[in-house]
Amino acid sequence: MSQGQLLPDEVIFRLLSKRLEHGASCGESGFILDGFPRTVNQAVWLLENVWDFFWNPCFFWNTIEEFVNIINWCKSLHQQAVD
Repeated sequence: MSQGQLLPDEVIFRLLSKRLEHGASCGESGFILDGFPRTVNQAVWLLENVWDFFWNPCFFWNTIEEFVNIINWCKSLHQQAVD
């Protein structure tokens, strides 16, 4: 991490799961993730797991161009993983 590299997904998932479980047990009704997900695998994990804690997820992008860029970036990551 100190070298600017991403942590392994398993580490991120474990940390985020613990935090979500703690928040849910304390009655928190939401959360903000800034900079997550960064990979297609993380996005899939988020969609598969967030509903265990919160029923109404919302995603915000500043512009439609930002949304399109994120989708294209995710597609390119997926393509790299397939190749």
